[in-house]
Amino acid sequence: MSSECSKCHEHLTHLEDVLLCSICNGQIHFYCNGISESNFKKMSKTNKSRFTCMNCQTNRNAKTTTEPTNKLEDKIEELINSISFMSQQFHDFESKLQTMFKDI
Repeated sequence: MSSECSKCHEHLTHLEDVLLCSICNGQIHFYCNGISESNFKKMSKTNKSRFTCMNCQTNRNAKTTTEPTNKLEDKIEELINSISFMSQQFHDFESKLQTMFKDI
């Protein structure tokens, strides 16, 4: 573990005031992550062990918003291909019908 805050880069003197990010393992003062002292003191050990720093939260949120977008783009492409195929099928059917009517 490093001995400096991953946000302000100051030396970590009071380790009881430090949170460890569960994703990047960076150590950060609670106040550098925007947590008030009263809220920090209310945090359970479980919540502290699940803590995620702002950088990792931002990266995780960015990832979760792009994944559904990529899936939607894939589905839209599938729909466009299906519509093109069906359009061609209807066109072919129409041509066959016209040929049949001419023969009658």
